[in-house]
Amino acid sequence: MACKKRRANDSVESRLILKQDEETKSSCISMAKCNKELLSIKCEIEPYTNNINLSNEIRTVNKIGDSFLLYVHSLICLRLGIKETAASLLVQAINLNFYLWPAWYELVDLIENKEKMNCLNLPTDDECWMRYFFEAKVFLKLHEGERALEILLKLSESGFSRSHNLQAEIGLAYNELRAMELAKKQFKQLFNACPCRLDNVDTYSNVLFVCEDSTELAYLAHHCVNLDRYRAETCCVVGNFFGLRGQHEKAVIYFRRALKLKTAYSLVWTLIGWLVVLIIIIIINSV
Repeated sequence: MACKKRRANDSVESRLILKQDEETKSSCISMAKCNKELLSIKCEIEPYTNNINLSNEIRTVNKIGDSFLLYVHSLICLRLGIKETAASLLVQAINLNFYLWPAWYELVDLIENKEKMNCLNLPTDDECWMRYFFEAKVFLKLHEGERALEILLKLSESGFSRSHNLQAEIGLAYNELRAMELAKKQFKQLFNACPCRLDNVDTYSNVLFVCEDSTELAYLAHHCVNLDRYRAETCCVVGNFFGLRGQHEKAVIYFRRALKLKTAYSLVWTLIGWLVVLIIIIIINSV
């Protein structure tokens, strides 16, 4: 009987391994086809972007159109992993069109340190206020919360106080500085003003977890589930809720769901690591 059960388990395990191999093979084939198509588009678009004039003349409608072409070319290079070329194309697009925020946004991910940012030939005109948003985002990424907060507060006082994204980034800066009560207050005001927003709700739940505000975290988790239970941020919030209640197994389940929805979810990977360490400590103390 035991032998039959073992053979059945081995058979199931073999099928699972074969299925995973097939899925991996299928994924590799799809990626190869995708890269082939991207290379074809890249070859087609290059002659147009290589001939774009970047002189400091008055920007015309054609030049603004050219900036979008450069932006599209940069996205193709990013998908192909050609990061240096992508960064150069994004800088060119920004110099042609200061207000092309998607180009600024993509450029943030390509900056690894302050030296890299200072080396970029970005516009410094007084009218180029978009650069301040970009710098704030870069400083947040580089964990320089104080410099980011300084820029963000100035922008908020300069007419952008109603920007939900800006107010969210102020909350992120407070969180980076470990000013948890200020971060909590900032996020609460933001989500009261925009109750259907789920962006940055994961960070807010983390702040509530650190502050041990179980009542507010329970309300937030319930609210997020009602809005969109299948969003990665919602799973993160619910995971934090169960974590604060000491239900670690349920917390891990929801964190794993979040990772299935968004594999490169750095916050959740950090939370899972912290939770595993906590579980190990509990087991050791109980022995």
